Amino acid sequence: MPRDHYIAQTYLKEFIDSQTGMVHVHQKSGQYHPARTRDICFEMDGSNNSYFSEPRIIEEYLRVFEPRWTGCVAALQERRLDAEIKYIISGYIAFLRACNPTARRLQQANMEFILESIRPYEARNIVANHAQRDIENPAELVSALLDPRLRMEVDSEYTTAIGMQNLIASQKIYFRSPWMVVYNETDNPFITCDFPATYWYFRENYHIANVHFPITPNIAIHIMPAPHDIADEIIPPDQYGATERRRIKMFNRLVAQSAEKFVISNKREPWLPPLVSKYRNWRTESIHQHLYTPDGSYIINQLRVRERQ
Repeated sequence: MPRDHYIAQTYLKEFIDSQTGMVHVHQKSGQYHPARTRDICFEMDGSNNSYFSEPRIIEEYLRVFEPRWTGCVAALQERRLDAEIKYIISGYIAFLRACNPTARRLQQANMEFILESIRPYEARNIVANHAQRDIENPAELVSALLDPRLRMEVDSEYTTAIGMQNLIASQKIYFRSPWMVVYNETDNPFITCDFPATYWYFRENYHIANVHFPITPNIAIHIMPAPHDIADEIIPPDQYGATERRRIKMFNRLVAQSAEKFVISNKREPWLPPLVSKYRNWRTESIHQHLYTPDGSYIINQLRVRERQ
């Protein structure tokens, strides 16, 4: 049974401590340990998805990106960002947001909320149209839909399969969006985690999340997703810039909040254990709103970091 890394070793190796050859892992449970990249952020048979005729088809996708990762990092270190580099990094972010264990949990929660929300509507629809829909035992089905003791459960492999089908569309959005390559010139490094493509809202009342994605302890990518209907030939210009210490602290706090189980760094920093401990009960959550209208309702879903509910 293979070890399938949901965070690529090629990515994690950029956060290796040059003195030890390992990364520093701070678990949200309170434990600390150094680790080899091969020994963290993996699942046994994690790449399998039974909803595809080829269960490990995702490996074909990853073969496009993982071997080129080191070259992309080297180019960014030289302050060079071209279409190929954006293509590679966009594809990997799309993977993280569809196939990572955190992504699976979020997609599953979102689908279950939608199904739970439409149960009364579907029950009324069955009552009104069961003859045309040729439904066996409509009364039994309606009773089950309206029974509060029953709960909808969705197979997380199914929601991941849907995410996998949308990988190229997601990659395209990130590729066509404006990027900021942020350089950290301080002695306070960027940290990463087991869900590194974090959701970052420029202001609390913003509805569209940007991407904060640490590439190395000294480089991060910020992506401001472009509208879905923007013309294909319009690609906004990318930017480069250094950031100040207070903003590095802000982004490191976001990474610690976003982490599911692990926060990872290239140094054993004294400020990291208190940071991880402070946000040990935080993670990325799916936040739902149900807005009712005279002729129906809207379901709004946002992904934000917050304390576990």
